[in-house]
Amino acid sequence: MKKFTRAIAAGLAAMTLISGASLYADAGSYYRYGDVNNDGLINISDCTIVNSAISKFSSLTGDSNLPVEYAVARPAVYFPDVDTPVPQAADTNQDGYINQQDADDIMSYYAKSGAGVLDQYTGNCGVYFYVP
Repeated sequence: MKKFTRAIAAGLAAMTLISGASLYADAGSYYRYGDVNNDGLINISDCTIVNSAISKFSSLTGDSNLPVEYAVARPAVYFPDVDTPVPQAADTNQDGYINQQDADDIMSYYAKSGAGVLDQYTGNCGVYFYVP
């Protein structure tokens, strides 16, 4: 009977470990709007990356409004020089598109941050968001 009880306990412990591991394997992450290259900073590099992605999409389609879902699906196409891009962070106004308005918003955040007047900034750059 002791062997049976131990076997059941070991099985339950293994199932708990496996289910616990899978619970966290699908956990998402938090990022900040504007930090497209995911380096912890919102700066001119992020603005340049956004402008390059818009330019790439425009050269392929003739449209300067890059849908976020396209950028998420193919980050190597739109962010080829970025190791860990966060395309969703580029859509600072959350309209579903990465476009010049977003690049301008990142630039505005960067300029106001550098000038020490970040309290005058009214956009979403720097705001955390969750990606499942």
